[in-house]
Amino acid sequence: NMEAEINEIRVKINGKVQRTYSARELIDENAERYGKAFAAGLLKLFFTEPEKRTVQGEDAVAWGMADVDTFTIEVDIDAGATNPTLGAHALRSDVVQVMGAIRKVTRHVVQVAGTGLLTWQVPNKHEAYLALRCDSTDIDLVSVKVDTKSIIDQATKAQLDDDYADAGYVPQADWTTIAFDHLRSRLGDALSMVTEDGRRRVQDFTIEFTMGAANNFTVLAHTLGLRN
Repeated sequence: NMEAEINEIRVKINGKVQRTYSARELIDENAERYGKAFAAGLLKLFFTEPEKRTVQGEDAVAWGMADVDTFTIEVDIDAGATNPTLGAHALRSDVVQVMGAIRKVTRHVVQVAGTGLLTWQVPNKHEAYLALRCDSTDIDLVSVKVDTKSIIDQATKAQLDDDYADAGYVPQADWTTIAFDHLRSRLGDALSMVTEDGRRRVQDFTIEFTMGAANNFTVLAHTLGLRN
């Protein structure tokens, strides 16, 4: 019942939201990115990156707490839930480490007025992008452009899934995932929002979706940056 009864989960540092999920979004992400099958009654949040190839890679985005005042997880339970209970347990390393760059997750809703070409201007151009996970099976083609540079040109879900699977991930049928760090599982492969010469931020970050049906969908944007 967790997908129906838990409406939203917010992960906060010092009172500011760093990640937002619904229960279903979190369950599907864990299955896709980490290969973790759903365990009844458990919602798992990963703060290290267990799929990285080295210990340093796994720990690079761990959430150090040495410079954190409060670390909070908020859960919205649906009003229709019957006798809900909620508990938590954590696995942590007993080390002193400040919080550096972390994986953040922001939810966006893309409005779809009709079939065919839909151009979406990604609103945040201040942090490097690790992935865009689209909660839709209506997307026929995806193109990604940063300023005038083409990053992905008319890829199908099947092509994106095949690349993702080659890196050891488990694509989910209900999601169209555009991952930028997947081929070598390196944080350095994140899509930078700084021009190649390093002189300025990019001006335009555009996703072109070719839609097979006119249904709005959610995008979970995974970015790499300092905490909010």
